[in-house]
Amino acid sequence: GMDKVQIEVVAYGPGLALLTAENPLASRVRSMAAQNVRFSACENTMAAIERRTGKRPELTSGVVTVASGIARIVELDRQGYTYVRP
Repeated sequence: GMDKVQIEVVAYGPGLALLTAENPLASRVRSMAAQNVRFSACENTMAAIERRTGKRPELTSGVVTVASGIARIVELDRQGYTYVRP
């Protein structure tokens, strides 16, 4: 049932834009984070953006960071999560 579902959205590469404070959907991300949906942003992607632009992306509130988005997906897969890709 609904009480036994855990959702984590892991964003890396171009998908990281979804989790930035300037994204028009930031309020939806904050709302879902408040409902226990976990949002993880890739530190590797953030560092690459910072090297390219000179500015680190500002994440919306409720977003956590992980060292590597791909590694986090592999870790979740090993924990029994189902990988759903857009």
